[in-house]
Amino acid sequence: MMQRLGAVFAIAVASAVFADYGNLSTPASVTDGFKPALAACAGFALLAALSALAITPPKTQHTPAFAPPKHRRCHRSTGWHETAARTLPGPS
Repeated sequence: MMQRLGAVFAIAVASAVFADYGNLSTPASVTDGFKPALAACAGFALLAALSALAITPPKTQHTPAFAPPKHRRCHRSTGWHETAARTLPGPS
């Protein structure tokens, strides 16, 4: 919701800045209005980036996305994998 509101607000401000500095009568007047409107949009983008950095919580601990299983069977049908052999008894 806030993204849509921010986009509408940015378009309204850019339109107001363009209307204040330029118009659509000649290519030079379009450029005269477009440059300040683009600068206003860049200012809003900078403000949005700074606010996103301010509200993002810092990462305190790295959690692995995948934890390998503790006990695996060996690729052979007889015997356990070497890491599990220390903790589990072998097949009888």
